[in-house]
Amino acid sequence: MDMFSDMGTLMGDAAMRFKYVEHPTTMLLGAVLITIGNAKSKRQEAAKNKAKTVVIWFGIGLLLIALRFPWEAFLQGA
Repeated sequence: MDMFSDMGTLMGDAAMRFKYVEHPTTMLLGAVLITIGNAKSKRQEAAKNKAKTVVIWFGIGLLLIALRFPWEAFLQGA
């Protein structure tokens, strides 16, 4: 874990920052938002309100996940 001894170096390198800070944080946040949306939708009475809650919370969560997914590595088959 020598690379984490100097956080300035980690934050200064865009690739390392993405891999060790941005990607995990955003994935976790996206999963939390989806879980909150699921819980909120279960409390709604009307089907229309349930669907609206799911679309909003899941949409935001999935958008965050898609924005910080390592697409270039995925598309190259790495």
